[in-house]
Order: sequence, then structure tokens, then C-alpha cells
Amino acid sequence: MIRAAVFNSYLNTWGGGERSTYAIATVLSRMDLDVEVVTFEAHVPTPDEIESFFGPGYSGFRLRTLAPATAHRDEVLREYLADKALFINHSASSSFPNPCPFGLYSVMFPFQDGGAWVRSYQHFICNSGFTRAHTLRRWGGDLSTEIVYPATEDFRSHAAERAREILTIGRFNWRGHTKNQDQMVDAFKEIVDLLPPGWRLTLLGKLNDLPENGERFRALQQRCKRLPISFEINVSEARKRELLGRASLFWHGTGVGKQEAQDAARMEHFGIAIVEAMRCGVIPLCYHLGGPREIVEHARSGFLYRDIEELKTFTLMLVARQDIQDSMRPQAVQRAARFTRAEFDRAFGGFLRTVMLE
Repeated sequence: MIRAAVFNSYLNTWGGGERSTYAIATVLSRMDLDVEVVTFEAHVPTPDEIESFFGPGYSGFRLRTLAPATAHRDEVLREYLADKALFINHSASSSFPNPCPFGLYSVMFPFQDGGAWVRSYQHFICNSGFTRAHTLRRWGGDLSTEIVYPATEDFRSHAAERAREILTIGRFNWRGHTKNQDQMVDAFKEIVDLLPPGWRLTLLGKLNDLPENGERFRALQQRCKRLPISFEINVSEARKRELLGRASLFWHGTGVGKQEAQDAARMEHFGIAIVEAMRCGVIPLCYHLGGPREIVEHARSGFLYRDIEELKTFTLMLVARQDIQDSMRPQAVQRAARFTRAEFDRAFGGFLRTVMLE
């Protein structure tokens, strides 16, 4: 049996990259490969934790930690991979050279500089056209690249009646690739008196145990004390689906105020949460640069705003025009159907079979 390893040393981030790691490992296992997801983190998520947070459908693989690494991490990883035929590097910013006969690099974004390590991989799987363009620009225009949009769950959750609720989803993080919940709170504060009674903002996300994140999070909570704003922290997949099923609008703030190409790394590179919201009939309002351009059809299945003023304007228009909301919801659902888990399995599995049979 062919042995394969999928490397991600950020499993405890619990973001879209981690969901894709488990989806890739599941596809490999269904192809009758012996698969391990490997990390350097001390805590390895359990299958029950994965299912609770991401939902069912991730199985057939083992999880393993190489901690504590007593030697240089690259040496430890290289030694571990000595008996593996296939290596998939799915760890953001990793410049680890592939030592296996066949190597794929799953690119969430080319954060780091290129170099000799790049040529050790046969193919690069990019999570969007946005990421692919920057990968070719930064790492080499002749690389073999394939766009495979990330796995999103094919579920629909619709309440009988929509709540007067705006929902945001994203981990609470104030470094690097941030979701800009602070700006979303400020925007809501500026329009709350113009909204009909009962409208509220709900901020859903993962909060890790880093001290600096905890401090910033508590400060954000304080700013919201007298506003109709609630927080949903580290909730289960079932609770997320419940919130998606009742919300009317979805705000997405990653990349606000940033410009290509200098700020590309700080934009949304695809946007799994956007697709999930649309699949549930929630109308998305997203910053106009980065991956969301490939998901949202402006003024048809959602809105792409250029600045916070446009976000507020589009929101007030949608709230005032229920007929536009009603016509846009089915368009959002239809558009999101292009990015389901089934489509990911088909695209990734088909690509892998093609390149492995070359």
C-alpha cells in the first residue's frame, strides 16, 4: 500500500486550511492510500473534536505529532518521511524541501519567498485563482499549478423566517491574516440607529489561548456592551449551522482597506465561510479584492464593497428592500453549489489520479 503524509503544523488554528487538510487526507484514504496527517504541535486533535467542529465526513486517516522535536524540525520531518511515497505540504509558510518521490504543495497563499525548495515539488494546488496568480508571480511563472477550490460542506439550513441578524464568521486574531471584527463592530455602531428595531450583529469565531488575543478580545467585548452585538465563541458545527440558518446578512471584513499586490497576503485568499453562508441563503457582503471575487457575483448573489461606507450603504439598502433580499437568496444558494465538498472531492481526486498516472 502506498504511504502518504499530509503535513500541517497549525491544526489547532481550526481554520479553513485545517478543514482542507482533513478533506485531502480523506480523499487519499478513499483512493486506498495509507494516510497520516502529521504535525509538530503537542496536542493532536481527536476525530471527535474534528467532527464536532467541522462536521462529519473526515475519516480514514491517522493523526500523528512529531513533538517534541529534539533535533532540527526539518531533519525530524525528513526522517519521518523516509518510507513515504507521497508528501503533501499543507502547512502555511513552510519552505520544507520535499524528500519523497512525489510531492504536492497545497498553497493557501505564497506568504514566503521562493527558492530551491520550490523545485522539489512536482505540482502546486492553489485554493483560488487569486492565490494561483500570486504563486506564479512569486515562486515561478513556469510552475505546474492547479486550482482546486477548498472543501465546503454541502448543507442547507433555512429557518422558516429570517432573523433581523447580521452574522460574521472568522477566528479572533489581531496579527497577520485578520478578519477585522473591530471594523465590523464600528460599521454596525454607525448604522444601528438607522436600522429598524430588532437588528443585531453576531460575531462567531474561534478564539485561541494566546494572551494577546485574549486581551484584544476582552477590549472588543467592552466596546459592544451597550450595543445589540453578541459573541459566539468556539461553538460546535451544529450551532454554527443554526446561526447560518437564521441570519439574513453576512458581513466579511478580511482585507478591508488593503490593496494588491503589496497587501495580497492580508486579504481573503478564498473564503470558505462566505460559501457556507451563501449555501444557507444568507446574503454575503464582502470586500471586493482577493478570493471573494471568485465566489460572489456582485449585485446578483451578494455584494462586493470597496470600503466601509459601501458596506453600510449596501446593508441599509438590503434591510429596506425585502424584495431584493428575497430575489438574491436563491441566487446565493445556487452560486454556492459550485464549491461543495463533493466538488472538491471530484476535482482533487481527479487531479491526483491524473498526475500520479503520468
